[in-house]
Amino acid sequence: RDVTDSREDEAVFGLAAPTLLRDGELVPAALVLSHTEQLDRLRAACPEAVGSAVVAGDPTHDRILAGLPWRERYRDHLETGARSLVLVSSTWGPTSLLGAWPGFLGTLLTELPVDEYRVALALHPNVWHGHGTWQVRSWLATAERAGLRVLPPRQGWQAALVAADHVIG
Repeated sequence: RDVTDSREDEAVFGLAAPTLLRDGELVPAALVLSHTEQLDRLRAACPEAVGSAVVAGDPTHDRILAGLPWRERYRDHLETGARSLVLVSSTWGPTSLLGAWPGFLGTLLTELPVDEYRVALALHPNVWHGHGTWQVRSWLATAERAGLRVLPPRQGWQAALVAADHVIG
């Protein structure tokens, strides 16, 4: 099968015809998209839904842009000092950064000079939800003792992104 011909392959997650249609009828009354590119993908994946879609923007992106003037304050909060901030982000599951390479944080913290780098970690909320706070903190305890700054599950990652000098994800 040529995947370039599939309408579903062009869909934004959750915006494919099998998700949006029941018995050939559009289920949602409205679809709010963040980018015009998503509208193009929706048009390819489920043209029946285009009339119900509106491109409203991306409030998270807007918050990140609005936070740019606060970069130094964010860096102070993360206790970077003169060090470079490395932000590590990981989604969930076996193919995520930490799922596929569980020893990555330990290797990174061992190889980066602590007087030159501060490392912060943003885990997808599904990691926290799926495993629980106690389990995640247990897994990260050694890395935290080595200087890793673990961000809360649903907040802080945008500020850390603004503050970061390097991002690994």
